[in-house]
Amino acid sequence: MTQYELKQGISAYILIICVLSTFIQFFLGAPFYVGAYKSVKNYSANMDVLVVLGTTSAWAYGIILIFMRLCLTDDSMDMSLMTPE
Repeated sequence: MTQYELKQGISAYILIICVLSTFIQFFLGAPFYVGAYKSVKNYSANMDVLVVLGTTSAWAYGIILIFMRLCLTDDSMDMSLMTPE
């Protein structure tokens, strides 16, 4: 499945994993989102809030990286945060 390159180095399995992780994040993690919403609504924070913040930020970081890879051209991919200008 890794030989099916769709665009700019993004393989089909990466998009499949992206869809599966989105399903897991929002549908299987829905009880955590409901618990976090109820907790924040009552002006308190419990473990559900921490789980939702951590998993959502990790999921969003991965999605942003995938879409950046899809949207950027090869010329603009030379940017690096590690090299000083």
